[in-house]
Formats: sequence, structure tokens, C-alpha cells
Amino acid sequence: MKALIAAIVGFYLLCVTGSLAADDPALRSVAERHAWQVDITAGISRIASGNPLIKQNEGADIGVITQLPWRFWLEERNLVSVRAQLTNYSNGIELQTTNSVGEQNKLGNAAHSQLRIDWRQIFPLWGIHWSAGIGMQIPVVSSIITPRGEFSFSEAKSLYPEVAAEIGRIDRSTGIFMRLGIDQKLLDDALILGAAFEVMAIETPRTEQRFALNLYVGARIW
Repeated sequence: MKALIAAIVGFYLLCVTGSLAADDPALRSVAERHAWQVDITAGISRIASGNPLIKQNEGADIGVITQLPWRFWLEERNLVSVRAQLTNYSNGIELQTTNSVGEQNKLGNAAHSQLRIDWRQIFPLWGIHWSAGIGMQIPVVSSIITPRGEFSFSEAKSLYPEVAAEIGRIDRSTGIFMRLGIDQKLLDDALILGAAFEVMAIETPRTEQRFALNLYVGARIW
């Protein structure tokens, strides 16, 4: 984890020094010329994990990105993003019991939702709008299908304590994450495309969903 944090800090410093080296008055004045901007976005995400339960996952999100009219240091732009995200897991969790035809009972269709709020700084370099940011994840709801019906993760843990640890791997969590990637403005800022790697630095309760890839597209509405 220390090596990962060092890599993130190194990436940020690279963006800063690269922006200084490519200092261009036309680029440096973009934030002042555009001031406030608001984009609506839709994206997909995937959690990176080798665990059989977690690796079969897919996520989707909708959100709003607001460009702030201020610059705080050497960045070109400052963006604040708010996303409503849903994550679904296709693989089931096997129970120790069987059904009436002798098949292993499972917990399946596990899903949870969360809000992700982050602040990003944009550094243009080589024609690419690199971004580095920090954010917070706020859990919302969870659900999982069991032989007794649909329940939240916490209810399923109480009903099936033998698989509580497995559910804990994909549980909802509150946390602080770091975001590194690209937030590219196109067509005179009419469109925005993004791709980023998000790393959960602090999380409670601790799960195995710490690394995620996020891709999105957005359009300016104001």
C-alpha cells in the first residue's frame, strides 16, 4: 500500500511539473474564460480483483461534473463530480444446504449502490487533460436474493452467518478514494470523456473492492 501511495503522489507531481514545462498563456487562461460549467455524465465501472466472487462484476453510474471558476495552484481546471453508482455481482455464494431437488442453495444477484463525490485537478500535457483527485464514497442500499427472499446484506449476514465473511468481501462501505486518469474536454467543451483508476485508501468496513476502473462520457448542459 505504501508503494501505491508513493506512485499516486509521483503521478500528481509529474502532472504538475509537466504543466509547468508546457506552460502556455492560452492554456493557462482556459479556466478564467470558461468559468462555471456543468456536464451530465453516464459511465461504467469494474472492480479489479482475482477473487472468484468479486471478479464477475459490473457497475453503472450517472452523475454531474461541475467545473469551478477558481484555480488554486498550478492546475488548469478544478472539477467536482457527484455520481450515483450501482455495482452488481453475478457469481453466487454457495450455502451448506440443498434445495428439494438436491441442488446447492445459493445467495445471488448481489448488488449495492453508493454515492461517489470527488474533487479533481486537471493538468494538460501533450494534448491530454490528465487528472488527479480525491473523493468520498457514501453507501446507500444493498440487496441479495436468498432462498428465503430478497434481503439487505446486513440481514443476509444474520440469516446465514456461515457466509457472513463472504458477503463482507462485497459489502457496502464508507471510504476515501484517490482518482487518477483523464478528463478530456472536446468540441469547445461541449463533450467530456473520461477514464480513471480509483483506489480506496481508507475504508470501513474493510472489503475487497479497493481497486476500480471507471469510464464515462458526458455532455455540457450549462
